[in-house]
Amino acid sequence: DALIAGEADISTSAGFVFVSNSFDYTDLRVFGTVATAQVKELVARKDKGITTIDDLAGKKIGVTRKSGAEFLFGVFLTFNGLSYKDVELVDLKASEIVEAISNGDIDAGFTWDPYTYNIKKELGENVISWFGGEDFYFVLLTKEDWIKNNPAAAERFIKSVLEAEDHIKGNPEEAKEFVRNRFDYESDYIDYSWPKQEFAVVLEQAMLITFEDQARWRIKNKLTEATEVPNYLYYIYMDALEEVKPEAIGIIR
Repeated sequence: DALIAGEADISTSAGFVFVSNSFDYTDLRVFGTVATAQVKELVARKDKGITTIDDLAGKKIGVTRKSGAEFLFGVFLTFNGLSYKDVELVDLKASEIVEAISNGDIDAGFTWDPYTYNIKKELGENVISWFGGEDFYFVLLTKEDWIKNNPAAAERFIKSVLEAEDHIKGNPEEAKEFVRNRFDYESDYIDYSWPKQEFAVVLEQAMLITFEDQARWRIKNKLTEATEVPNYLYYIYMDALEEVKPEAIGIIR
């Protein structure tokens, strides 16, 4: 919001949030990632008769509608031979999913960290879970005018983030301690979530394909007035990363 309002020059964002805004703000530019992660999971109660993915048929499943979780849940169902028609969706905020599944009001939930962690902690041995599958991208965003007028600053920024990437990889325990203190997370949660994330500044072809899939989903579900998927290659600014670390670019041009 701050970037769109002109209150910031650079921001980080989930890739899904970028795609959601890309229809109305065509001057947004992605010029790198800070991390990719698999932070979305399907978590279910075993005592509801769920021990395999097929057992989800006919069950009440909590999902935050119009979110990246709903998009990825649809992908998850398709990959496993199911569809929305096979389950009963319950629209809940992520925090509400934790309470609803803990109380037994729903049978399962598809959500993200730290809520999946909280559900597993609450249910203990009564929980079963599956990863959502597709990578979740945290991207670096700016606007076309700023990056055109400040290419050297963009390069310096990318260089500093790459240095941070190297520091995290070389000093993982120090990095984990910093995150724990900064966000007041439990040490157990940091240990749980850390292996699911890769801190890397890249521009991948898979990211571009994910953007297109998410845009197609928004169009299909009438969450935008647009009828065509944008050309996301147009939204990617590669010059800064290409100047500093060209091997980190895997986008086909």
